[in-house]
Amino acid sequence: FLLMFDLWRVGARRMEVSEETYFKKDDVTQFLQNDKDIFRIADFTTPSPNMSAYYFLQSVNGYHAAKLRIYQDLLDVADQGSTSQVTNPFLWDLMNVKYLIMDREIQGFPMAYKSQESNKIVYYNTENLPRVFFVDSIKTAKPLEILASLKNGTFNPRQIAYLEKNYGFKIEPPSVGSTAKISEYKNHYIKIQAKATGNNLLFISEIFYPPAWKAFLDGKEIDILKTNFAFRSVVVPKGNHTIEMRFSSNKFESGKTISLILNILLLFSFGLGLYLAFRKKTSQTEE
Repeated sequence: FLLMFDLWRVGARRMEVSEETYFKKDDVTQFLQNDKDIFRIADFTTPSPNMSAYYFLQSVNGYHAAKLRIYQDLLDVADQGSTSQVTNPFLWDLMNVKYLIMDREIQGFPMAYKSQESNKIVYYNTENLPRVFFVDSIKTAKPLEILASLKNGTFNPRQIAYLEKNYGFKIEPPSVGSTAKISEYKNHYIKIQAKATGNNLLFISEIFYPPAWKAFLDGKEIDILKTNFAFRSVVVPKGNHTIEMRFSSNKFESGKTISLILNILLLFSFGLGLYLAFRKKTSQTEE
């Protein structure tokens, strides 16, 4: 009872944040939301690096105390170490960063939009790569060698994908007619429609996380390959195929089940305690 009271007492005094002040949508956000493509942004103007998440805009900038080790290693070596701001243009391209939001003019990027309400300028990254695309060939290298290549931008991601071990299969370069497009994208589910012209490698610009992410080719589970140190790829045979990626964690499901059972037992015990107390009081009254 004390625990429930204490949680209610604290929870009832939640922080009230006015959407019209702190989360007020500006014309830059509206411009970005009007683009229905799948892309990421790099916003260097917001006071909070996680602000874009409120508007469901995917951003390479942002902070979380419990980030994946593989992502932190990527930015420690191939960038400047901070996950709050990714500054390596080669990583922008590889991570599907379509727009850069700045508060000053920069060279080398065409202007996509200039705010009428603030000093924000949206630049279009013409070199950004799609979220999914076929790669011509594969090379095997050690993790630090791959990170050095990412840092210096010494390879073309459309031509070469780096793996950390030899899987023993042969990859054929895609030819005219090969296509790959995301048809459905959710936090825990990605669906890709692909047409391969041979035994092709499909690069997917999402973080590699084998404990929970699983890949399926036409309903049959396939391997997800650790590619370019921190990303994913799958082998797609010749023909039209549906590739699905699902987030499925047995440990999470077990924890959820245990939590549900314990909550049911807690409520049952609470009800039983009230019943026994009421019965005892009734019994004493009758006596």
